[in-house]
Amino acid sequence: QDLGLVIEAGYLSELVSLDLQYSRITDRNVSLLFEALQSGNCAKLRIIRLSNNAMGVGGSGSMAVCLSSGCLREIQHIDLQHNLIFAGGIRKITQAFMDFHCRNIQSIDFSRCHMANPGLKYFCNALNG
Repeated sequence: QDLGLVIEAGYLSELVSLDLQYSRITDRNVSLLFEALQSGNCAKLRIIRLSNNAMGVGGSGSMAVCLSSGCLREIQHIDLQHNLIFAGGIRKITQAFMDFHCRNIQSIDFSRCHMANPGLKYFCNALNG
């Protein structure tokens, strides 16, 4: 919540990398983070690392809404490994890539996110555009 207030106030406008690995972040906090990022005050953000948290389908939806809004146009690397995103979360995030046409993306790490075959299908469809 405090990080969201700092972002919304514009104090991190030059932020390029956000590393919140191993922070025990839940869907609720992920949602607050991405709501704050939608303010557009972190437009230079290129790297988001949220691996090894408790992010699930709900947090994935918040991330997808943020990506679809176009406020993270410079994003290049997203690390979501070791979260409980499942196929439903993968679907939401990859749909955002298709909607927003995130052409700057260089790497996305969904390892150990329990994506299974349906999640892989959504991801492959996004790659095919």
